[in-house]
Amino acid sequence: MALCISMAGCVACKDAILDGEIVHVDAEGKPQFYDLVRRRSPRHVTAFDVLWLDGRDLRARPLFERKRIPRSIVPVNSSSILYASFIDGAGTGLFDAVCRVDTEGVVAKRKDGQYDPAETSWFKIRKGLLELGTTP
Repeated sequence: MALCISMAGCVACKDAILDGEIVHVDAEGKPQFYDLVRRRSPRHVTAFDVLWLDGRDLRARPLFERKRIPRSIVPVNSSSILYASFIDGAGTGLFDAVCRVDTEGVVAKRKDGQYDPAETSWFKIRKGLLELGTTP
C-alpha cells in the first residue's frame, strides 16, 4: 500500500495507467527477484508504458509515442517509480550487456505496436530461452 501512495504522489499528471513491473533492486541497481518475493523493501515500479493519461486512452498509439510519455510524468529522482528507457535498433548489443551483468533478459516489442491485451505483442528473450508474451 505504501508503494501505491508514494506513486500517486510523485506522478506529474491528474491520472494515469502505467504498464510496469514491481521490482526490488539491490545497491547496484540490479533487480533481485527473491528479495521481492520475500517482500523486502524498498520496492519500486519500473514503468515501461503508459496506457491512459489524463482522460485519454493511449492504447491505439504506437509504442514509440507511448514510450516518450512516462519520462515526462515520472520525476528523475522518484523514490518509487523507475523509468524503463528503450533502445532502438541495438537489441543484440543490449542482450550481450544483459548477459554480462547476469540479469534476467530483454523484452522486445514492435516500436509501431499498439497495446492490445487480446494479442501477444512482445517477446521476453532470456539466456537460452525465448518466451512469447502473455496477458492475464
